[in-house]
Amino acid sequence: HKDLLPVVRANNIQNKLVLKDLVYVPSNRISKEQFIKCGDIIIAMSSGSKNLVGKAVQADTDFCGGFGAFCGLYRTIDFIEPKYIGFFFLSQSYRQRISELSSGIHINNLRREHIESTEIPLAPVNEQKRLVYKLEELFTQLDAGVESLNKAKLLLKRYRQSVLKSAMEGKLTAEWRKRSEERRVGKECRSRWSPYH
Repeated sequence: HKDLLPVVRANNIQNKLVLKDLVYVPSNRISKEQFIKCGDIIIAMSSGSKNLVGKAVQADTDFCGGFGAFCGLYRTIDFIEPKYIGFFFLSQSYRQRISELSSGIHINNLRREHIESTEIPLAPVNEQKRLVYKLEELFTQLDAGVESLNKAKLLLKRYRQSVLKSAMEGKLTAEWRKRSEERRVGKECRSRWSPYH
């Protein structure tokens, strides 16, 4: 319906922003500032799972919709490279900070001041861009490595199934049975022609 717009919820925050199972609300419920822009970081501010609370993902394109009540949005300012901040929200130091906060308050909720008080180490903007370039290069290599490993796992799985099939069909021991039969026949022949019989 033209008067409804989608909103992103915590379950849409995965390795990337997954735009499935969206909830739609009247368009007048989403303010101009709430529309998700490319480079924005959407954060799960509340969740039944401590593993999900604080999880963040960066939008890689503009989205004609907003974010739900249990999410927050971090938008960078001009002199900061958005992807640099995006990588920070994937870092171990950020996850450690969230873990300390959630264990301290004993509930699975973050407040705006928790995110605002989180210190982000800022390099000069040119250095930020160089770091982003290098991280993207390394992650591309890692992704290629993971893909190769997944292909190897699939081949090993197929090989294992092939070995099991051959075993069940008796193919694995066919040569051994043939040699055993040849030895048995040989013994019978020697036994039959023995001078002692």
